[in-house]
Amino acid sequence: MGARLDAYRRAGRCLLREDRVHRRPLVLRRPPQGNVEREACELYITGRAVDTGRPGPTWYRGANLCTGGASGCENHAENQYQLAVYVGGTYRACARNGVCGEEEVDK
Repeated sequence: MGARLDAYRRAGRCLLREDRVHRRPLVLRRPPQGNVEREACELYITGRAVDTGRPGPTWYRGANLCTGGASGCENHAENQYQLAVYVGGTYRACARNGVCGEEEVDK
């Protein structure tokens, strides 16, 4: 993105604008769940999971990938944005660009 972006720009069907303080794009709007353009938008924003190759975040429990019961968690069969959790711990969902969010689960 250029140093100054005054107009809105479309990346696929994701409407973006620049955060002038941090000089990075902000997502303003994405298509609603069920819309055929949603997956392309989320792929642009999040990228593909390292372990499954599906559009969406890569899930971790601690430093380990969520790969099934033995790891304490596993990816949802149909939705990469959901996770099955079997034991407590710190879980992270990471986008391809390295941005992560985490949640502490007490189970």
